[in-house]
Amino acid sequence: MSRTPRLFLLPMRPPLASETLFAWLYRELRTAILEGRLKPGEMLPPTRAMAEHWKISRGTVVRVFEQMISEAYLESRTGSGTSVNRELPDDFFQAAEKKSSARPAKPLVEGKLSKRGKEMSFSPFLAVAELRNLRAFTANRPSVSHFPAEIWSRLGARRMRLASREMLLSGDVLGYRPLREAIAAHVGSTRGVVCDAEQVMVVSGTQQALDLISRLLLDPGDQVLMEDPGYPGATQIFSAAGARLVPVPVDQNGMKVSEGIKRAPAAKLAYVTPANQFPLCVALPRDRRLKLLEWSRTTGSWIFEDDYDSEFRFD
Repeated sequence: MSRTPRLFLLPMRPPLASETLFAWLYRELRTAILEGRLKPGEMLPPTRAMAEHWKISRGTVVRVFEQMISEAYLESRTGSGTSVNRELPDDFFQAAEKKSSARPAKPLVEGKLSKRGKEMSFSPFLAVAELRNLRAFTANRPSVSHFPAEIWSRLGARRMRLASREMLLSGDVLGYRPLREAIAAHVGSTRGVVCDAEQVMVVSGTQQALDLISRLLLDPGDQVLMEDPGYPGATQIFSAAGARLVPVPVDQNGMKVSEGIKRAPAAKLAYVTPANQFPLCVALPRDRRLKLLEWSRTTGSWIFEDDYDSEFRFD
């Protein structure tokens, strides 16, 4: 069977106004599979040929294939290409419904999430990134078109060719030590932070750092000072940990530290973005920073400084 002709004749509706190419291609392929226009076991064309035909990037096609393989709509075998899965996930649920209608079954009891799980289930970060609506001035979206992908790929390939066996095994729980040493040296020279590699821990991002901190420092009922308005990702995690969030107003000079201390003098932790307040983009002045540090010294409270864009300089 030819791998490419039939799919190129597959009618596909144009993308919606606010729809990304990833979401469009995913929707059209999934619909074609569920409607039976793409049959179980039918081969799909190579990603390169498909990208050329639909005038989209091959990377987008690859990501769609990977997503649909992970969801069991497609299956891939080395040397055999990619095809429609012979046992679709939707068929499983339809079969279960037919079986239940044929004979009485025990009532379905749904599994229950923990209180923390219910809180986290409303997080906007759980959605597949490519399926979120993108628009101008969207927060947390860097200009990936400026990323030196080719150079990065060459450096990564060169490093992997030199990888030792030790590097491929379980390493230091704090992260790769040479990387931590480089980070400590970098923040020392650029941010004035006095630390060594033993005080640096590499995590996957702000969300993991916040979750780890909330587990280590917070007990249910502990108060947390939060900038208002502030970063919803932090609010969600601290709330899921059972903390009592204390909103602190933000003015043209950042968090009103005195007001926050007045509202919750015994708060366990304060979350701040002093270098560039999110989302108002103001800086916390020296006197408020010193007051926040003094409060921490005299109460033993913790300060989480989210320096999320410290590498950017605007001249």
